[in-house]
Amino acid sequence: MTDDLTAELTALEKGFWEASTDPGFFGEHLADEAVIVFPYGVGAMDKAMVLYTIRANAEEWASVEFADARVVRLGEDAAVITYKVTAERNDDEPFKAFTSSTFVRRDGRWLLAFHQQTLASTGK
Repeated sequence: MTDDLTAELTALEKGFWEASTDPGFFGEHLADEAVIVFPYGVGAMDKAMVLYTIRANAEEWASVEFADARVVRLGEDAAVITYKVTAERNDDEPFKAFTSSTFVRRDGRWLLAFHQQTLASTGK
């Protein structure tokens, strides 16, 4: 695994968190067949549902930190990134999850094809 790919996919993944209220970013960087799985409420969403949700009620994260990021190449044009995320919105409890995303490269660009979050224990 090259450090270049790890840096590129980590930056792209962080971009999704930092652009949590920007449907343009998601529209440009999600694969058309993308599936996003959240640990609460809505469960699995396709690209259209993700974009609708962002437009309807997305909230910005005040801070986002990744730990233990690891990238595994699945071939020339596919890779998985895993990491632990801690994200905060103003005065809310920090959101902590183990996260994995699968990216596919199309026309020289990495696109998010799959993303899943599993809640991490808060220690309470």
